[in-house]
Amino acid sequence: MPRSSRKIKSPTALAKMWDEYKAYCDSYTKQEMVESTYTTADGTTTTKSVKEILSPLSYTKTGFLAYVGISRQGFAETYEKDPAYLDIVEKIRLECEVDVRSKFETGQINSRLAPLWMSKYGYGTKTDASVEHSADNNLLDMIQKSQIDLGEVPEDEDDDL
Repeated sequence: MPRSSRKIKSPTALAKMWDEYKAYCDSYTKQEMVESTYTTADGTTTTKSVKEILSPLSYTKTGFLAYVGISRQGFAETYEKDPAYLDIVEKIRLECEVDVRSKFETGQINSRLAPLWMSKYGYGTKTDASVEHSADNNLLDMIQKSQIDLGEVPEDEDDDL
């Protein structure tokens, strides 16, 4: 894509738009219906009102691209491959990852969603089920040997039957 047809003309302009997007996410509010009940001399009164509640959004590259009106493909072809934009593109990726991780760690995002979100950044939930606990087995063997040496052979529960 020729440089003159770019929507964002410089890395500095892209960085400024990124900062504006983060400010938008950090200050995002949602409306919530609030019901208040109070007692007066005449009786109980209930009122309903709409309240603005701060509800920050997570930073995402997809959200940023929607915010500035650029397609993923257009961004990849135009900015991600241009050496002049590599630093700000990497900063965007890194800040998205850090933002999501911090929101998981502070409980702002439900931790059950962690595998879904963090897989986008190369994290996984791999568990190795074939791990042997040889230290535990060795400890158990040592305890049983000590009991035998001391003449304290544990009785099997089945012997009483």
